[in-house]
Amino acid sequence: MAIKIQLHGRYHNETICAKFKTARKGNPAYAFFEEVVCFDKKLLIFVEDMESGKILHFKNLKQYRDETNATIDTNYFSIALKNMKDGFEQFKTNKSTLAFIVNHLNINTNEINIQPFGIDAGSLQMQLLDLKTKDLWSGKFTELKSKLEELEVQKCIHIAQHK
Repeated sequence: MAIKIQLHGRYHNETICAKFKTARKGNPAYAFFEEVVCFDKKLLIFVEDMESGKILHFKNLKQYRDETNATIDTNYFSIALKNMKDGFEQFKTNKSTLAFIVNHLNINTNEINIQPFGIDAGSLQMQLLDLKTKDLWSGKFTELKSKLEELEVQKCIHIAQHK
C-alpha cells in the first residue's frame, strides 16, 4: 500500500510543480498543456523502468526491494502508469481547443472541438471574425489577457511565499 501511495505522490508532485512553473511563464493554460505532454512522456520512461525491473526512478521502492528481497509486482505498476498515461490522451487530442482558450484571436476554428461546450461552431466563427477585424475589441482582449496572466503569476507567487 505504501508503494502505491508513493507512486501517486510522485504523480501529484509532478503536477503541482508543473502548475507552478507554468503559472510563472505568463501563459498558464497552454504552458500547463506542455507540462502535461512532458509528464506523459515521463510516464513511458517510468513504465519501461518498471518493466525492466531496474526501478531507477523509484528509489524508495528499489531500496525496499533490495532490503527485504521482496518481489515487486511490476505488472501492477506498469498497468497503473499506462492508465495514467491514457488519462492524458484527451489533452493531446484537444491541443487546439486549449490553445483557443489562451489565444482565441489567432486560432483556426476548424481545428477546435467546441461540441462539449454546447457552442454553435458557425456562430463562433462569425463572432471571432468580428473580434479579429475590429481593432477596438482585439486590443481589449489582448490587454485583458495580459492583465489576467499577470494576476495569475502574482497569485502563484503570493501562494508560494505564504506556504
